[in-house]
Amino acid sequence: DPDDNCPDDFNPEQEDGDLDGSGDACDEPSLFRDGVTVNNDCDFQPPVGEFSPEEKWRWPQFEDGVTYPTKIQVMSTPMVANLTDDNGDGEVDEEDIPEVIFISFDTYVEPEHALDPMWHHPRDGVLRAVDGQTGLTVFSSDADGQFFSPVSNVAVGDLNDDGVPEIVGLKANGNGLIAIKADGSTHWDCADLGSCFSTGSWFNWGAVSIANLDRSGSPEIIYGNRIFRADGSEWRILNSNGSLHDLTNDGSGDNFIKPDFTHRIGPLSFAVDLDGDTSNLELIAGRTIYGWDVVFDVYAVDTQRTDNITSAIAS
Repeated sequence: DPDDNCPDDFNPEQEDGDLDGSGDACDEPSLFRDGVTVNNDCDFQPPVGEFSPEEKWRWPQFEDGVTYPTKIQVMSTPMVANLTDDNGDGEVDEEDIPEVIFISFDTYVEPEHALDPMWHHPRDGVLRAVDGQTGLTVFSSDADGQFFSPVSNVAVGDLNDDGVPEIVGLKANGNGLIAIKADGSTHWDCADLGSCFSTGSWFNWGAVSIANLDRSGSPEIIYGNRIFRADGSEWRILNSNGSLHDLTNDGSGDNFIKPDFTHRIGPLSFAVDLDGDTSNLELIAGRTIYGWDVVFDVYAVDTQRTDNITSAIAS
């Protein structure tokens, strides 16, 4: 066949990635075509389009009538997820209108410092879900009167595999986690499960994370160097000295801690595949890497990799 770009090889789709006339089946694609002059100084600048955003809505709206009307300041990063079946097809999916989810709060300041923003201290936060189309409040949750850490970020994910996501946040004063259903009611509370903890932080910035660490079944919840099952029970982490969450040895998973341990900013932990295998994901929390111990079914400090991080920081 004179039109076949690889007559001696099977290539029914006639792929030719580098457009040199020889098919990929018999000629591995290269960056440049043979015999074509290349100008290494060539620089293409794509045209810049006009960017003129217009305000669609702002929250809160006058007609909204939100609960806790003084708690309207927002510092956390909003999440966007579908929480409600807006089109009535019996499913909550991308065909519905998404909600914008965030924590809002008010502040306290001594009267003599009222004009200085640095003296305004965030107070207990309220979880809000807002209609993405109208900006009207779908629900507000105060975590059954316990409230939320005002400046921390929540995580959104389907914890019980029912097709509807839950929202997990840090409780006020860093007193453990609470999971909220898509209608604003409580899914579980660490206080009922014996899995609460104290961050010991004045700030509690940072975020909750959700990832399927064991790559099967329901996902796990991560805060700093703490892992929780989807039902809120804790999955143990062992530090290199065999203890649980010893801040003086392997760190707390925070991004910044002063030497006196009194000023912890907050964690941003990541679940990643560092090995390129099919087993459990690794956890990066602060300056420490944790891997799954298959024998004891716990996460434990990966000493070698963690030492490499410490050496890199020191150098």
